[in-house]
Amino acid sequence: MSNLTLGKFIEMSSLVGNKNIVIKNSDLPLIIEREGFDFISLNKANYYQDCKIDERGIDKSFIEASAAIAETGTVILKSKSEKIRLASSLAEELNILLYEKDIMEKLEEAEFILSEEMTEDTNFIAFITGASRTADIERVLTIGVHGPVRMNIYIVQEER
Repeated sequence: MSNLTLGKFIEMSSLVGNKNIVIKNSDLPLIIEREGFDFISLNKANYYQDCKIDERGIDKSFIEASAAIAETGTVILKSKSEKIRLASSLAEELNILLYEKDIMEKLEEAEFILSEEMTEDTNFIAFITGASRTADIERVLTIGVHGPVRMNIYIVQEER
């Protein structure tokens, strides 16, 4: 992965209002302690914290992206867990953990994820570019109606 790919991802992700924070793996425990997430599901980092998620939603979730696309600033979530679906759509603040090595340059490179994951009915794939946005016929923009109000992406940079 080139620094150009990481830079492009951050640029495109920032355009839709995401906060992108580049971290080292060793920063993760401090971030988890400091931020006080309600729900955590970080498979590669082996962090989990469950909570009840219902129609009222939750304040802050922290979940892991499977991949990302630099050209659009999009993260890809895949899971069989209903909790991940709820945590990604019902949290006021969606926090994503993304490993730099999982950032692809173009959408076409994500084909393998789709073909691999769509073999089972229970699999869930979401392409998320930023906080939920919608506008009515009068062009009044509303953020957070169909998903998170804020999105932060913690990018674990490979140590060189």
